[in-house]
Amino acid sequence: MDANEQAKISADDTPRCGVPGRDFGEFITSRGVSGAGFYARLVFAVIAALFGVGLMTLGFFLPASSKSPNTPSWLPSVLIGAVFLGAALLSAFKILYSYDFYESGLVRKGPRRTDEFAYEEVDRFMYNLVRHYHNGVYTGTIMTVAMWMEDGRKFSYGGKHKEKRKGFLKSRFEGEDEMDFVREAIEIHVAERIEKELAERGRFEWCKSAEVSRDGITPKRGKRKQTLVRWSELSQVWMHNGHMHIAAAGEKKSFIAVPSAGVNFFPCARVFARLAEDARGEGVPKREDDSPVRAQSAW
Repeated sequence: MDANEQAKISADDTPRCGVPGRDFGEFITSRGVSGAGFYARLVFAVIAALFGVGLMTLGFFLPASSKSPNTPSWLPSVLIGAVFLGAALLSAFKILYSYDFYESGLVRKGPRRTDEFAYEEVDRFMYNLVRHYHNGVYTGTIMTVAMWMEDGRKFSYGGKHKEKRKGFLKSRFEGEDEMDFVREAIEIHVAERIEKELAERGRFEWCKSAEVSRDGITPKRGKRKQTLVRWSELSQVWMHNGHMHIAAAGEKKSFIAVPSAGVNFFPCARVFARLAEDARGEGVPKREDDSPVRAQSAW
């Protein structure tokens, strides 16, 4: 991370989990629930827990139903109460964890222990963004991060991305999140594993959508299923609704769409771009898209 990127980090964004036991390089960002968000989640957890326990208690005192003898009258009340109690426990669980992200690893601090995850030990990685809308109104972008470590451990984190709608008509999205730098740092390390697989096997699988080799890309579905498309044939790539679309020369539509929510999408995309540039002498032309991130609506 260069000086300009480091300067983008908020001055009040400081480590919460203490000094790492390993040298993870420059600090990037810290995540967790604090301030007003902490108290809001705490209040929700308490209210949901009281409501859930109340419903479950009430259910056990309801008289037996004469209309449906096979279905106890207390069952619906107990089930709904259990849902509220589960939501309360989940909310309380989340406020107890903090996360510090560095250039080469991260620290997760919980109520009982602190864990460290080195990016060089990540076997598989997923980073996904989804823009949410309610009745057509943008309500925020949710980010999901998951890492599967070579020792069998799994790390996951979810939260809001910092992008915002901008412009007179709120027609475009702007704003970087420090987690984008974290994604790139992890991506670089996992890409080294993909490069090693390419050297050993001569190819690698890309999100179960295609196989990539030094000769080109072979889709697993679609109009060019199981057909090698050489690097020289590629004409354009673009992101749309959470998928990377790749088109061949002379064709307007893409012959493959790789989901960015797939495991190892970004590391594989990095190796894909390198192979294309090495074979062509230049990268595949990129087209800008007004909706590169997947959208999800609720009405």
